[in-house]
Parts: sequence; structure tokens; C-alpha cells
Amino acid sequence: MVAPRLTLDRLFNDTDAPVQPGSSNSDAVNPTRRAFLAGGCLCLACSFAGPVLADAPMAKSRAPGFYRLTVGDFEVTALSDGTNMLPATKLLRGDPARIEDALKRDYLGDVVETSHNSFLVNTGAKLVLIDAGAGSLLGATTG
Repeated sequence: MVAPRLTLDRLFNDTDAPVQPGSSNSDAVNPTRRAFLAGGCLCLACSFAGPVLADAPMAKSRAPGFYRLTVGDFEVTALSDGTNMLPATKLLRGDPARIEDALKRDYLGDVVETSHNSFLVNTGAKLVLIDAGAGSLLGATTG
């Protein structure tokens, strides 16, 4: 036996006769117990949805400054030492006019944010720290 389909006219009428649109059937306005029960369940379900979706604790600390990946048999951890704003002309080599055109074409400014990273390589037997530095790029007292 196929279960009867739940429709609005079945919720608001105890009879099996469908309510015709535009008719003056006064029973179509009187909800049944089934309608009140369905409405109450819907309200109850909706009241739990808001707090559950909003229950996300605030992160009170910064995200760790590392990223770990495997390269062959080694585990490599990139350690962030922060960022620095540098003129693009210090980082990029080539014709200054072409560099300026490329930056404008990609909606980038004259100054770009760069990352300072070191790498910790775990070979399984040894830990190797690699910090290539920035040479003279950042001046005599840094890099």
C-alpha cells in the first residue's frame, strides 16, 4: 500500500477531499492537531539550528608558523620567520619598464610582501636546518 502524500490540504483538513483553489471551504482555514504538531516540531528544530551553527570557539592564538610536507623519504618543515614589504625592483631582475608594466597589468603595486622561511629537514637519522638568508637584499643587519 502506498502511503498518502502529505500536502498542505491534508495538514489543514481532516477529510481526504482536496480543497479546490478559490472555493469557500471554511474548513481550509482551521488547522488540525496534525498541523499544530508539524508546526511545533518545525519551530523546535529551527530553534536548535541557530546555536549549533554559531557554536565555534574563537582562536585565541595565532596559527603556527610552519608547514610540513614529505619529499621522498624526508619530512620537510617550512618555518615562517615573518614577512617583509620590499620594493619590487629589489626582488625582480630585468628591464624596469617591463617589470612596471607587468605589475600594473596584474594590479600589483610597487611594493610586494615577501616571506622569510627556513627549512627543517628530517632525514630519519638527522635533523638539518637550512637557512639560506637574504644576502645583501635586506641590508647589513638583517638576512
